Amino acid sequence: MAPRALKALRLAPFLLAFVSLERRALAAPFPDTLSLQLSACPASEPTASAFADAIRSELEADGVRHILDAPGANSDVTLTVRIECDAALTAQVRFKVSGTGRERSERISLADAVPSARARALALALTELVRSSWQASDGSPSSSAPGTDPESQRPASPPTPEAQPEKPAPNQPPKEKKPPPAPSATETTASERELVPRVDEAAALRPASPRHTRAFSFAASAHLRWFIDYRSLLFGGELGADFRAFRLRTELLVASTNDELGAATWGSAALCLGYRVLDAQLGPVELAAYPMAALGLTWLRGDSSSASTRVDPATGFYGDLRVLLEAQLSRWPLAPALSLELGRATGFEARAANRILGSTGGFFFGTSVGARY
Repeated sequence: MAPRALKALRLAPFLLAFVSLERRALAAPFPDTLSLQLSACPASEPTASAFADAIRSELEADGVRHILDAPGANSDVTLTVRIECDAALTAQVRFKVSGTGRERSERISLADAVPSARARALALALTELVRSSWQASDGSPSSSAPGTDPESQRPASPPTPEAQPEKPAPNQPPKEKKPPPAPSATETTASERELVPRVDEAAALRPASPRHTRAFSFAASAHLRWFIDYRSLLFGGELGADFRAFRLRTELLVASTNDELGAATWGSAALCLGYRVLDAQLGPVELAAYPMAALGLTWLRGDSSSASTRVDPATGFYGDLRVLLEAQLSRWPLAPALSLELGRATGFEARAANRILGSTGGFFFGTSVGARY
């Protein structure tokens, strides 16, 4: 066999491997380099960084090798995502092929998904958008000219005998052609029908509540606290606001007694701060759990029925640590709420002779009934 033929046979495996890799690269369902530009509403939950991390993770897992933070000359695609501050938490998405200028825009609503699933849901929807849009451009930025549609470049198929227009008979006027029906306003494009199921699969959908659609919500309630060791019952109320997962309350609790020895009044006023660590939906009821801490003042006042007995007023530091569980009907703007709490406080103990009148310290159990807006 000729030496040139032997060399050609030796190079054949390498040539076949090169052709196979080239075909695989041309058929890649995702671009090699993508530029991601993301901005999110400051009040959105989760944060912009959490959205960006989830999107990067999904795109890299599906085959995008390089994800840039800013548009560059080397990026095949620019993906721009802007999450609005509206009630629906709408994500405005634009996909643009760098080489051809081909663009595609979508709108994705995230408010119906629970906060913990929103980043994952958006990442899955954007991954599907990138895949379908990149394949529509034949997997290569140079496959279509700017402003042209690959569908329009396909050769038109010849009309079938059934589709050929019927020729009018002689001496008969031609039949009037009926205009095609106008598309309905409820019809969606194929790309939108692809995105909706991916979002629904990734997130457990539920009715949106004020807690998840608003950065701030206000609350007020009536409060009752029972100090277990001293059998002391205090009444009062609390007023405050929630900001995302943070809970801020001001509370006032008082109690009094009156007997043959005199009268006594005691109570506490404190500022409470908590953070939501549990957020679950049980039918129409929304459950939340908060560890909380409180700082404030406690006081003790008394009047003796005997002129020879002197009672000095006392004011001191008050503090407590507690765990609170709250149940809320979140279907209405003014949502009723019921909460239970368990904790320990430091405070005063009121005594008359050998009898305990009440206390503002020790282990306590409390409950409150109110509403959130």
